[in-house]
Amino acid sequence: SADARAAIDWARRKVPGLPVFAMGISMGGATIIHAASEGAALSGLVLLDPLLDTADVFARGGWIQSGLPPALFAPSAWAAMRFHGFPGGEQQALDRAAALKLPILLLQDPDDPVTRLPVSEDLARRNDNVSLWIAPPIDPGDERLAFKGRWGSHVAAFQFFPAQTVGQISSFIDRVTAAAKPPTL
Repeated sequence: SADARAAIDWARRKVPGLPVFAMGISMGGATIIHAASEGAALSGLVLLDPLLDTADVFARGGWIQSGLPPALFAPSAWAAMRFHGFPGGEQQALDRAAALKLPILLLQDPDDPVTRLPVSEDLARRNDNVSLWIAPPIDPGDERLAFKGRWGSHVAAFQFFPAQTVGQISSFIDRVTAAAKPPTL
């Protein structure tokens, strides 16, 4: 998050007076959430299949890499948070994002096996500043997903639905910047 804050500060210096948005994909989503919660000056966040629940994603990632049941990775997730500084509890991205006051666009694949829809829906329920767009479902048998294995449709919305994904992001940025402008007489 320190690197993200430094990049955001650099952008602010380069374009003073213009809105600055940060987009984070998967773990990058957690990174910009942490940066924003630590004071990065942003106009809004765009999150694509963000890592929100540390333990859940850790367990799901273990399954994806090994094929072993996610429950077997719960002790490792606990140890990573307890002994190695992985953010858990109120320090994880979900809880930090729930407390943010800036506009957030959350783009979520409904069948993402890693960063799952129920967690994104939880964030949208907890924070009125979150606009949740659930991408259309992707057929798990689609040949364009074959190379991803168990990663499935994780971060695939743009690949499968580029016009809709870009449309959601553009509309969000337009709404946020229009709301921030003083009315003209």
